[in-house]
Amino acid sequence: MKSIKIAILCLGLLAATQAVAQVSTNCTTIGNTTHCDTVDYDAQRQQAYENGQRTGAAVGGLISSLVQRHQYHSLVNQQCHQNGAGSQWTIIWNNGREDHGYCTAKQAGVKTK
Repeated sequence: MKSIKIAILCLGLLAATQAVAQVSTNCTTIGNTTHCDTVDYDAQRQQAYENGQRTGAAVGGLISSLVQRHQYHSLVNQQCHQNGAGSQWTIIWNNGREDHGYCTAKQAGVKTK
């Protein structure tokens, strides 16, 4: 019976410490005036997490667009090297979208002076 009471007491203390907010208040008194600053560390941690999520999404989007751009130009240059300057190139994407154009001498690999 004594061990059950100790276990319940320990669980109660553990739960109480987990529920305590991470807040710090510092007060300064000069003469008759008291000024207090409160810092909510949980709110700061949440804000840092959200900022990290936004930054990660932005960097991921940038990398994705750079990879797609590289793939696009590689496909165009590959078709132009095979078919020569002035030929038409076509790219059909996975979503069914089609891009068309005509090969320039540079895309076809023709060296100009």
